[in-house]
Amino acid sequence: MLRLVILLLASSCVTLCSLFSREYHLINERKTWDEAQAYCRQNHGDLATIGNMDDLDILRNMTNAIGWTEETWIGLRMGTGFSWKWSVGEPENIAVYTNWAAAPGSGSCGSVAVGGKWLAASCNTTLGFICKEEPLCYTFCTSTGKGLGLLVVSTEVSWWEARQHCLQRGTDLAVVRNQAENQMLRSMFNESKAFWVGLFRDEWQWSDQSDSSFRSWAITDPYGNGSCALLWIEKTWIDRACGDRYPFICHTEKEVRKQTIVKVEMKSNSDLNDPTVSEAILNQIQQKYGMVKLQWRIQPDGKIFHKKEKKEIKETCKNKVKSTL
Repeated sequence: MLRLVILLLASSCVTLCSLFSREYHLINERKTWDEAQAYCRQNHGDLATIGNMDDLDILRNMTNAIGWTEETWIGLRMGTGFSWKWSVGEPENIAVYTNWAAAPGSGSCGSVAVGGKWLAASCNTTLGFICKEEPLCYTFCTSTGKGLGLLVVSTEVSWWEARQHCLQRGTDLAVVRNQAENQMLRSMFNESKAFWVGLFRDEWQWSDQSDSSFRSWAITDPYGNGSCALLWIEKTWIDRACGDRYPFICHTEKEVRKQTIVKVEMKSNSDLNDPTVSEAILNQIQQKYGMVKLQWRIQPDGKIFHKKEKKEIKETCKNKVKSTL
C-alpha cells in the first residue's frame, strides 16, 4: 500500500492554483442601483465587490487619478440574514471560531473580556480596542502588545471609531482565529474591562453573492437613509435609497494562475514511475487539496520520481593504547 510520508517545498511536482483578481470599471451614467446592477451583469461581471483594503486602495487610486469626486454605486445592498464576521474582509470573512460568554444577544459588535470570553454590545458603546498589527505606538497605547503583532489602545471609543483608528494606521481591528490566538490576545491587557476586536454582524450583502465581510462605512453610516451603498468622500461608504440615480462601478474577475513547486517523498515497494501508480498518488493528494489543480513535474530524464540514495556512514574506530609509567 502506498503511504504519503512528507510534503516539503522542493522540486518533484507542480501545484497550479487558480486565483481571481478584480478589475474595476467606472461608468459615468446615472442609474438606479438595480439598473446599474443589470448594466454591469450584461457588460462586465457585476456591480463592484470590494473584498478588502487592497481592493479599496485600487479604487482610490483609480478615482484619484482622474479627479473623480462623485458619489458612486457599489454592489453592496441590505439583505435579510445576519452572521458574525471579521471586519478585515477577504480571506478572513466569517467568524468560524467563537468564544462567547453566553448567547451573543442583540449587540452587533464584539469584544474580548476578562478570561478571554467574548461579549456582544451596541457598536456605540465606548471601549478600548486592539488593532491586529503593531504600528508605532503613541502615548495612549500600552506596551504589552509589542512584538506580538497586536496593538492595545486604552482610549475608549465606539467600535466604528476604533476601526477607523486602525484603518488610518494601515491595519484593522484584531482577528481571533483559534483558542491559542484568543489566549494570547487576552494576556495583553490586565484591565477588567472588555476591548473591541474586529467582530461584527450586519445584514448587508454583495451583488455577486461574495461573502466578503469588508466594510468601509463613514462613521455615522449606515444611518438608515436607504438600502444600497455608495462610495463617498475619502472612499468611505454611505447608504442611500436604491431608487436614487448615481454613476456606478462594475467589476470583472480575472483569473490569475500561480505555480508552486513542492516535493513529495514516498515510501513504496511499487515502481513509482509506473503511470498507474503515479496517477494514483496524484489523485490521493488531489483529494486532500480540493480545488487546487496538480500535475507532476517531469525530470530531464523523463522520470517523475528518483530513488533516494542511502548514505553509508562508516566509522573507523582506532584503538588507542595508554601507557602508564
